[in-house]
Amino acid sequence: KRHIEEMKAAGIEPNVVTFTTLLDCLAKSQGDNLPFAEQVVQQMKSAFVRPDQRTFGALIRCCYPQRDAPHPRNPSRAEHWFKTCAHMCGAPNHFITDMFQKAVGWDAAHSCCTSLGYQLEDLLQQSNKGKGGLGGKGGKGKSGGTGASSKSGK
Repeated sequence: KRHIEEMKAAGIEPNVVTFTTLLDCLAKSQGDNLPFAEQVVQQMKSAFVRPDQRTFGALIRCCYPQRDAPHPRNPSRAEHWFKTCAHMCGAPNHFITDMFQKAVGWDAAHSCCTSLGYQLEDLLQQSNKGKGGLGGKGGKGKSGGTGASSKSGK
């Protein structure tokens, strides 16, 4: 919060890159930083900054298991952020899907993707087709990501 306030005081308005960078730093830090990451998301909302797939990727990484820990930090929150990404940005790209699968495990990721109308395997194989990326370049789809519509039966 302090960094955002310092930026604003200097006349710099934080944008999606600013907030996502903060989230990425929290994801890479030791300890349970998910509560802080979710505070950053609230700051984004207050600033009317729309998260992109990179933002959701950083949030999902905050849910990863600690090194040498047998269980994920918070699989229910990882699922929440994956579903929110799918609803806001369209089909999650292969990077986001892979991060989610690592955060919650194969069975839970498969079940979640199915509930959203996606096939986990299709989302993960996007990289083999030269698609994907973390959003931004290419201008395809709502998120600037792949725009892939790997929904089953559609």
